[in-house]
Amino acid sequence: MKVIIYTNSENELCIVRPVEQFSEIVTIDDIAHASVPAGIPFKIIDDSNLPTDRAFRNAWEVDTTTNPDGVAVEDGVVITTVDGFQLVKGMGFVEL
Repeated sequence: MKVIIYTNSENELCIVRPVEQFSEIVTIDDIAHASVPAGIPFKIIDDSNLPTDRAFRNAWEVDTTTNPDGVAVEDGVVITTVDGFQLVKGMGFVEL
């Protein structure tokens, strides 16, 4: 399963695990733009690349600034349109 990783403003690694039903509707990239705070670089990786030992999870580090898969869009930006709805950053799905 693909997950989205980024570093928050406190320099902590954040992991977004998309809900399966949601990832059937929109792309993982769309989910990243909707989930990651605006202006923050992110990477999309396979969850098998995450450490399995969670004992030291707060010590995990990742460099998302080197070759990121994207940088999250600003609030209010339309990310995608699906079945009469738009996915808008900061607003979720909005009916057309």
